[in-house]
Amino acid sequence: HTLHWQNETHAEQWFAGFNWEDPPANPNPRNFLQIRASLWSIIREHETLRRTSRMLGLIPLPSTDLSHRSPAGNLLFHLIFVSTADTRITLFKRGGEVSGAWYWRHTAAVESVLRHHPTATVLIHSNTLEREQFAMYHEAGYRVEVRPFNITELLLESSARGLVGRIPETLEENQYWYSHQTDMLRFLLLFKYGGVYLDTDVLVLRDLTNLTDNVIGYEERTKRIGSAFLKFEKGSKFLELVIGKLHESYTGEKWGELGPVLLKEAYENLKESQKKTVTVLQTTAFFPIHPKNVSNWCFSETDKNTVTTRIEDLKTNSWVIHLNSKITAKYSDVKQGTLCHHLFTENCLFCNEIKVS
Repeated sequence: HTLHWQNETHAEQWFAGFNWEDPPANPNPRNFLQIRASLWSIIREHETLRRTSRMLGLIPLPSTDLSHRSPAGNLLFHLIFVSTADTRITLFKRGGEVSGAWYWRHTAAVESVLRHHPTATVLIHSNTLEREQFAMYHEAGYRVEVRPFNITELLLESSARGLVGRIPETLEENQYWYSHQTDMLRFLLLFKYGGVYLDTDVLVLRDLTNLTDNVIGYEERTKRIGSAFLKFEKGSKFLELVIGKLHESYTGEKWGELGPVLLKEAYENLKESQKKTVTVLQTTAFFPIHPKNVSNWCFSETDKNTVTTRIEDLKTNSWVIHLNSKITAKYSDVKQGTLCHHLFTENCLFCNEIKVS
């Protein structure tokens, strides 16, 4: 048997073109889990059905053991979220401001992780989100945890302890604190726990199990190194070096001074004997679309041939894609037929939540 998810408007056409003599292979477990999660998100909207499911012990849905397919697949993922609905995030290139509230595009980053790593543990490090916001993940059998953080304690445990007392506590004190705080946290958390870090505007495009550890990627052809996606072992020697430079690099006056700027400086200053502590991949791996092109290429362009070509390029060359919310947060929905429409719908779990125009 095969199982397919179709919109009603496409069902008749799909049945007419279905090859009953030589049907396609059964969907893999990840596709099954995607369909199951989407169905549950619809069912749970009905209070009676949700309560009945709990009463009968059907929720949480059972997890699926995929260890035979991906023995090392139980990865640990980290995301960071520090803003609230009252926070105003300033966009690049005079793009105005947007609310700092958690919304469906942030959810899409989490879903893309679990779409390709159903048995992973996802830690969302946040002092502003509530566990109840992610109840649907637990009900659907996924491991997502909101974990409060204390940046002072993390700094005191590290070689960057000299920063304690120098850092502000709010955006009101420093306009770049939003970025500086998350830059510090990603390095400190990965050094302490290991795993994969991704910004909440990154979509995972494939299983990362076979991606080498201790890896970063160039963000632009100018050889700027991006910090939106990182994969490191616990206690990484390269991260130890980066953390050791936090104190001397921090001025509070420049965006990126603790992120891309620091990573590039740390890598370029490595001694020959230290080069093996980190791998730097080319832009196509993690940052396949240049920031200046992301709005048009992903959110606006609908030419079918152009979009198809870009989809194939991503399938061949990229592990993740960074959608640069500092530029594209103004897009509160996705246009049918765009590259972003494809990316969001292919890498979702609760696919009915996507806002399509």
